[in-house]
Amino acid sequence: MFILTTLSDLVQISPEDVEKPSGESIQDNINVKYANKVIQKIGLCICVYDILNASDGLIGHGTGIVNVNVEFRLIVFRPFKGEILLAQISGASEYGMKIRLDFFDDIFVPPNLMFPKSFFNVQEQVWTWVNDGDEYFYDKNEWVRVRVEDEQWNDISPSPPSERGSEPTTERKSPYSITVSPLPLWKQDVLNDTGGSVNQVVFPAKESQLYYSIEGKSQPKAQIGSLLTEDFQGIFGAALLWFEIMSVLYSQAALAEFDV
Repeated sequence: MFILTTLSDLVQISPEDVEKPSGESIQDNINVKYANKVIQKIGLCICVYDILNASDGLIGHGTGIVNVNVEFRLIVFRPFKGEILLAQISGASEYGMKIRLDFFDDIFVPPNLMFPKSFFNVQEQVWTWVNDGDEYFYDKNEWVRVRVEDEQWNDISPSPPSERGSEPTTERKSPYSITVSPLPLWKQDVLNDTGGSVNQVVFPAKESQLYYSIEGKSQPKAQIGSLLTEDFQGIFGAALLWFEIMSVLYSQAALAEFDV
């Protein structure tokens, strides 16, 4: 889900930041410029991971700005094809289903990647999956697991005023979006009445929020979904916290070596 990418850039430290430790000023300026920004063919930048190298600072004439050439690494969000994500449903329409993470919203499930016998329920405004005569609803804000199938990049660089006026107004495009397909929330093997093994697929149902066994036609499984959801949320949150802690520790150790 997260990768490290190495970049080089010119960092300009303003006079009011000179009192800060030089490493901290460099890191703050990089985060202001790159955090929550999409770099084409790289991904969504999260924050600075560490600084690899920094040149001596050169003070500009008449401005007092310190110019430093810096080589650094960024934590970047870019899941690989086939990776499984735990995310929430943020919306649905006849054109597909919108999925979101805590920090990224441009995830989409097109109709052709939904489960077989799935359809858009106009009355409920949700996608519905029919299996063995039972209906299973993809309710808004439900947690689902999805597999990354593809990624799309759009160059949204501003156009000159002359070209902007001649083009018709179009819908805003995201610089980076991900196409995914849904997965069952949980699979497990259980014993049936005859002692044989039956593969179960547990999936959320509407209103009761119970999780049903699809294959084998067993009885509803209460609370399984909520427990699994909390477990995955804990893992996801712990992973993000680990990245934040490691970023701070590595950055503090590395930045202490540099002085403008």
